[in-house]
Amino acid sequence: MGAVWGGLLAAFYFARRGNKRGAWILFAAVLSHWVLDFASHPPDMALAPGLTARFGLGLWNSIPATLAIEGAFWVFAIIIYLRLARSQSWAFRLVFWIPALFLTLAWYGNIAGPPPTNPSIIGYTSLTFFSLTVGWAYWCNRRFKTCG
Repeated sequence: MGAVWGGLLAAFYFARRGNKRGAWILFAAVLSHWVLDFASHPPDMALAPGLTARFGLGLWNSIPATLAIEGAFWVFAIIIYLRLARSQSWAFRLVFWIPALFLTLAWYGNIAGPPPTNPSIIGYTSLTFFSLTVGWAYWCNRRFKTCG
Protein backbone atom coordinates (compact mmCIF):
# COMPACT_ATOMS: atom_id res chain seq x y z
CA MET A 1 0.00 0.00 0.00
CA GLY A 2 2.96 2.30 0.55
CA ALA A 3 3.72 2.04 -3.16
CA VAL A 4 0.10 2.88 -3.97
CA TRP A 5 0.01 5.91 -1.64
CA GLY A 6 3.46 7.01 -2.82
CA GLY A 7 2.37 6.71 -6.44
CA LEU A 8 -0.78 8.74 -5.80
CA LEU A 9 1.15 11.48 -4.00
CA ALA A 10 3.82 11.55 -6.71
CA ALA A 11 1.17 11.71 -9.46
CA PHE A 12 -0.65 14.54 -7.69
CA TYR A 13 2.60 16.46 -7.18
CA PHE A 14 3.67 15.92 -10.78
CA ALA A 15 0.26 17.05 -12.06
CA ARG A 16 0.48 20.25 -9.98
CA ARG A 17 4.17 21.07 -10.38
CA GLY A 18 5.37 19.18 -13.44
CA ASN A 19 8.53 18.27 -11.52
CA LYS A 20 9.46 14.68 -12.38
CA ARG A 21 12.46 14.54 -10.03
CA GLY A 22 10.40 15.90 -7.13
CA ALA A 23 7.66 13.34 -7.81
CA TRP A 24 10.20 10.51 -7.65
CA ILE A 25 11.63 11.87 -4.41
CA LEU A 26 8.15 11.99 -2.86
CA PHE A 27 7.44 8.45 -4.05
CA ALA A 28 10.70 7.21 -2.53
CA ALA A 29 10.04 9.08 0.73
CA VAL A 30 6.61 7.47 1.15
CA LEU A 31 7.96 4.03 0.26
CA SER A 32 10.88 4.43 2.67
CA HIS A 33 8.41 4.82 5.52
CA TRP A 34 7.57 1.11 5.35
CA VAL A 35 11.28 0.25 5.43
CA LEU A 36 11.79 2.42 8.52
CA ASP A 37 8.67 0.97 10.15
CA PHE A 38 9.97 -2.53 9.33
CA ALA A 39 12.99 -1.84 11.53
CA SER A 40 10.93 -0.33 14.36
CA HIS A 41 7.75 -2.40 14.60
CA PRO A 42 7.41 -5.86 16.05
CA PRO A 43 6.31 -8.41 13.40
CA ASP A 44 2.86 -6.84 12.89
CA MET A 45 3.16 -5.24 9.45
CA ALA A 46 1.67 -6.80 6.32
CA LEU A 47 3.41 -6.44 2.99
CA ALA A 48 0.05 -5.95 1.25
CA PRO A 49 -3.64 -6.03 2.25
CA GLY A 50 -4.96 -9.56 2.63
CA LEU A 51 -1.58 -11.22 3.21
CA THR A 52 -1.21 -13.12 6.46
CA ALA A 53 2.59 -12.86 6.76
CA ARG A 54 3.69 -10.10 9.13
CA PHE A 55 7.06 -8.35 9.22
CA GLY A 56 9.09 -6.25 11.65
CA LEU A 57 12.42 -6.37 13.45
CA GLY A 58 11.15 -4.98 16.76
CA LEU A 59 13.54 -2.09 17.43
CA TRP A 60 10.85 -0.66 19.72
CA ASN A 61 11.45 -3.56 22.10
CA SER A 62 14.60 -1.73 23.20
CA ILE A 63 14.09 1.84 24.39
CA PRO A 64 17.85 2.63 24.42
CA ALA A 65 18.29 1.33 20.86
CA THR A 66 15.20 3.24 19.72
CA LEU A 67 16.47 6.45 21.28
CA ALA A 68 19.93 5.98 19.75
CA ILE A 69 18.82 5.12 16.21
CA GLU A 70 15.78 7.37 15.87
CA GLY A 71 17.61 10.15 17.71
CA ALA A 72 20.52 9.87 15.28
CA PHE A 73 18.11 10.17 12.34
CA TRP A 74 16.54 13.26 13.93
CA VAL A 75 19.87 14.96 14.62
CA PHE A 76 21.08 14.11 11.11
CA ALA A 77 17.91 15.62 9.59
CA ILE A 78 18.32 18.83 11.62
CA ILE A 79 21.97 19.13 10.59
CA ILE A 80 21.12 18.68 6.90
CA TYR A 81 18.28 21.19 7.08
CA LEU A 82 20.39 23.82 8.83
CA ARG A 83 23.25 23.35 6.37
CA LEU A 84 20.85 23.95 3.48
CA ALA A 85 18.90 26.77 5.14
CA ARG A 86 19.75 30.17 3.76
CA SER A 87 18.16 32.38 6.40
CA GLN A 88 20.11 32.69 9.64
CA SER A 89 18.25 35.60 11.20
CA TRP A 90 17.26 35.58 14.87
CA ALA A 91 13.63 35.11 13.81
CA PHE A 92 14.52 31.98 11.83
CA ARG A 93 16.42 30.53 14.77
CA LEU A 94 13.50 31.23 17.10
CA VAL A 95 10.85 29.85 14.74
CA PHE A 96 13.01 26.81 13.98
CA TRP A 97 14.42 25.86 17.38
CA ILE A 98 11.37 26.26 19.63
CA PRO A 99 9.22 23.78 17.65
CA ALA A 100 12.26 21.52 17.05
CA LEU A 101 12.85 21.31 20.80
CA PHE A 102 9.14 20.73 21.41
CA LEU A 103 9.10 17.92 18.82
CA THR A 104 12.18 16.37 20.42
CA LEU A 105 10.61 16.40 23.87
CA ALA A 106 7.31 15.05 22.53
CA TRP A 107 9.16 12.23 20.73
CA TYR A 108 11.10 11.35 23.86
CA GLY A 109 7.94 11.42 25.98
CA ASN A 110 6.19 9.22 23.45
CA ILE A 111 8.94 6.61 23.73
CA ALA A 112 9.79 6.83 27.43
CA GLY A 113 6.36 7.68 28.81
CA PRO A 114 3.53 5.32 29.75
CA PRO A 115 1.14 4.09 27.05
CA PRO A 116 -2.12 6.01 26.66
CA THR A 117 -5.12 4.79 28.63
CA ASN A 118 -7.18 4.66 25.43
CA PRO A 119 -5.07 3.22 22.55
CA SER A 120 -7.67 4.19 19.93
CA ILE A 121 -6.78 7.86 20.45
CA ILE A 122 -3.23 7.29 19.13
CA GLY A 123 -4.29 7.60 15.50
CA TYR A 124 -6.07 10.92 16.02
CA THR A 125 -3.33 12.49 18.09
CA SER A 126 -0.64 11.28 15.70
CA LEU A 127 -2.50 12.66 12.68
CA THR A 128 -3.02 16.00 14.41
CA PHE A 129 0.55 16.19 15.70
CA PHE A 130 2.19 15.29 12.39
CA SER A 131 -0.14 17.54 10.39
CA LEU A 132 0.88 20.47 12.59
CA THR A 133 4.54 19.46 12.17
CA VAL A 134 4.25 19.42 8.37
CA GLY A 135 2.42 22.76 8.48
CA TRP A 136 5.17 24.27 10.65
CA ALA A 137 7.90 22.95 8.34
CA TYR A 138 6.09 24.24 5.26
CA TRP A 139 5.51 27.67 6.79
CA CYS A 140 9.09 27.88 8.08
CA ASN A 141 10.47 26.93 4.68
CA ARG A 142 8.27 29.45 2.83
CA ARG A 143 8.68 32.28 5.34
CA PHE A 144 12.45 32.13 5.55
CA LYS A 145 13.20 31.11 1.96
CA THR A 146 15.20 28.10 3.00
CA CYS A 147 16.19 25.12 0.90
CA GLY A 148 15.09 26.52 -2.42
